[in-house]
Amino acid sequence: MIYGSKLVLGILTALTGFTLAYGPYNAPSEAPTTTISELYTVIPEWPITVPAPTTTTTTTTTVPVTTCVQVATLAVAAGLPPDELDTAVQIAASESRCTSEAFNATDPNNGSYSIWQINGFWCEPSTYWPQGWLQAHGILTTCNDLYDPMTNARAMVAIWHNSGWHPWTTYNGN
Repeated sequence: MIYGSKLVLGILTALTGFTLAYGPYNAPSEAPTTTISELYTVIPEWPITVPAPTTTTTTTTTVPVTTCVQVATLAVAAGLPPDELDTAVQIAASESRCTSEAFNATDPNNGSYSIWQINGFWCEPSTYWPQGWLQAHGILTTCNDLYDPMTNARAMVAIWHNSGWHPWTTYNGN
């Protein structure tokens, strides 16, 4: 887990350094010393909306999650304890390459969805959960809602609270 912490911290530090070096202002001559909690104030909550480049209409576009830094931010915002963050990011990287648009149709129970590859088992109706487990817990309405990055993160946290990391086959338990 220490290696994973260093990996996440390294990614966050690199992103911050890049932002400072190539951002809209000149970076300071000294290397920044940034804590993880400060980084969370630099990284916006996801998904964000970006106004479309037009003067005649007001249209917004949801930006998909595509990096593991964004995934780490989502996991914390969804309520995952910080000491579980390394595992959550490792699973997301392994399952979907931290991409919110990922879908694995070959998984059982009608496939697995988005960042944490939430299996259809959790959102499809069953004998025990006639409307679906995630629906019964008020997290979503249909499995397709899992493509929303924050909904996927909330589903991951709910499943983790229920079953730990064991529903994810990429979890090695170390």
